[in-house]
Amino acid sequence: GINAEYGAKPSSSSQQAMSRLTSAQKELVRQFKALTNASDKVAVEVLKEHNWNMEVAADEYFVNPPSKEESKVNSSKLESLFQQYADENEDFINEEGLERFFQDLGIELSDPMTLVIAWQFGTETFGEFTKLEFIKGFESLNCESIRDLKNKLPTFKKELKDERSFREFYQFVFNYVKGPNTKVLDLNMAVELWNSVLKDRFRFLDLWTSFLKVGPKMHSFSFISSRFDSRNGMTRLYLKIRGICFWSFRSILT
Repeated sequence: GINAEYGAKPSSSSQQAMSRLTSAQKELVRQFKALTNASDKVAVEVLKEHNWNMEVAADEYFVNPPSKEESKVNSSKLESLFQQYADENEDFINEEGLERFFQDLGIELSDPMTLVIAWQFGTETFGEFTKLEFIKGFESLNCESIRDLKNKLPTFKKELKDERSFREFYQFVFNYVKGPNTKVLDLNMAVELWNSVLKDRFRFLDLWTSFLKVGPKMHSFSFISSRFDSRNGMTRLYLKIRGICFWSFRSILT
């Protein structure tokens, strides 16, 4: 019969592989598939490779996902889903549509998870998702509904515990928010982003942002760039003073 979860018939090889598993292993496969939307075949292979350790297998899957597994999503469903949030005859979702999109996902606009999803979707313009970004984002995550994507949220949080992934996300946020046509980011926006993205990661965050807000002539600063360096566990914050001077602040992360 039709596999209701993926909308496709399981192959005979995957059926044979599943039939040779113990009840406990089948349950791990079920959990792995629910977490990753992977096929039976991939779930079995990854779990076997990591000695049936669910946590290790899931971590490895998201850090180094298999590149050749075909998407199981229904493209027509994604077209319809996009239209629910885009204005009529528009090929992008504006801020109003994104607000409804995140509400349906149970995410507040102030939640950094909005930035995480933008990163996962590879969006380029702050405050909008193009049709291509929206559909390709769902396809790359093997999701075809809000429910599917909502089930992915815990794995996104888990992925950011990986230093390499967090460094990529951190740099994405800066480029995403500042936009392609400017090299600077307003200090108030920078502080807002630091408070959102570095919360529980930077032990001196409150002290740092307070210093910027109350220090002499802090209004003359423009945020230039911020890089997370996992090699030494530090964040480098570059500020521009009155358009002529550069100042670097390094801070050890917790």
